[in-house]
Amino acid sequence: MANKQNVNPILIKIGLVIGVVVLGFVITLIYQETKQKQQKQAVIDALIAEKNQIDKDNSMMQEKLAYYSSSEYAEKKSKELNMQKPDEHLIVVRPSIVRDSAEEIVVEPIKKEVVEKITPNYKKWWNYLFKY
Repeated sequence: MANKQNVNPILIKIGLVIGVVVLGFVITLIYQETKQKQQKQAVIDALIAEKNQIDKDNSMMQEKLAYYSSSEYAEKKSKELNMQKPDEHLIVVRPSIVRDSAEEIVVEPIKKEVVEKITPNYKKWWNYLFKY
């Protein structure tokens, strides 16, 4: 039993200091690894969000492509450009001339004259300020 008590207190203190230093080093390494893992996870999350946005844009472009390649869109555009189908015939009716069965009647378009009542500026202010 005498051998157990002969352990030098200096050796215990040195062992304790070495243990604390090693523990601090291990904690520092764990912290650095955790920080790197969080940074990598943030990059992965950003890339996943970018992928989702690209997929969304791609699906919208696929829908637009399907619409633009449809016959409905081609017909709509051809109508805007005054084109017609091969089996379609165009009849032009002039609104100013109408032919009756026996006689020719010329119909002139009715001109609607818009008469604006012009109110002087001082009356407008008077009405604005003193009338509800």
